[in-house]
Amino acid sequence: MTHSSRRFTFLLALATAWLAVSLDVLADDAARAYPTTQRPLTACDFVSPTTGWVVGEYGVVLRTVNGGRLWHRQRSSAIRAQRLHDVDFVDRDVGWAVGSGGLVLATGDAGDSWLQRSPDRPVELRAVAATGRDTVVVAGWSGPAGAPVGEILRSTDGGASWIGAGLWPGVRLHDVSFADRSHGWAVGSAPVPGLTAESAVVLATGDGGLTWSVAAGPQDLGLDPAKASVLFAVEALDASRVWCAGRYGSVEAARGLLAGSLDGGHSWRAVLSGRFTSLRGLAFGSRSRGWAIGRGAGAAVLSTRDGGLHWRMSRLPRGTIADAVDFVDGRRGWIVGDTRARKGLVLRTVDGGRRWTRSR
Repeated sequence: MTHSSRRFTFLLALATAWLAVSLDVLADDAARAYPTTQRPLTACDFVSPTTGWVVGEYGVVLRTVNGGRLWHRQRSSAIRAQRLHDVDFVDRDVGWAVGSGGLVLATGDAGDSWLQRSPDRPVELRAVAATGRDTVVVAGWSGPAGAPVGEILRSTDGGASWIGAGLWPGVRLHDVSFADRSHGWAVGSAPVPGLTAESAVVLATGDGGLTWSVAAGPQDLGLDPAKASVLFAVEALDASRVWCAGRYGSVEAARGLLAGSLDGGHSWRAVLSGRFTSLRGLAFGSRSRGWAIGRGAGAAVLSTRDGGLHWRMSRLPRGTIADAVDFVDGRRGWIVGDTRARKGLVLRTVDGGRRWTRSR
């Protein structure tokens, strides 16, 4: 074989190998081009502008390392085909997810593998908050549909064991959030004596979740206790500042509800939305910049630039049904949910919500 022939053969082999690698990369990117699920997404958590996770129905767990442009589906034998309601990561490696039937999942390797760390009894878990690499608090309710019992469970050994931190008959707890290792809040609804309506309830802890007390009810929030109310989300900014989101009024005449405290829950200020019928998700990227998503106003989001004193509505891409929102600062954030076709959806913004684009 001549020198030129050997050179041609080498170049042909090199080009063939490059083409094969390129096709593999393209195939891999195409597989991750969208959150690869036909089911709605329910929650998200980002630990940096690049790294985050979303969870959803049928045990879907997705991870991104480039700000949500591409997603990779994480699989594990511990992940069952159940609805996951919440996800929370301490750092790039340690995280938790909770779902229906008392399911608790834990990972220590960024989600490459998940271990089941469920308590020994069924609890409809709706929220999780990790305050350390081994310390985590989960919230929800147990009991039959007509007689729920609100429950908060705490683990300090990575989920190997769980200790009950409180039982609240008639209460459904929908969310929990910690400002630091000590100060936390849980929100939901409680029964109203003599009425069939439910009323908003806020629980607080100052000892890392060991003990909880009722911090606010509808009257504390400035609401009529005779009218129905429920809180679905809570965001703790620091030991003093906390915001909650929910619904006020009967289902037929409901309005979106935001309630905030700047003094550790001693006093509250409520804001009602005339467009939304309920607000389901809440996130602050800083003390002044916050966002809320919900139902009843179509594809829309509320935002504040002054710490919650004033809120304005802006539009999301048509067809968006938002279920959760998360921001890492005043500019970069994500909204997850589904579309009218019930396909998983992730929106991202890099300009504080002026423009939202679908993640690719």
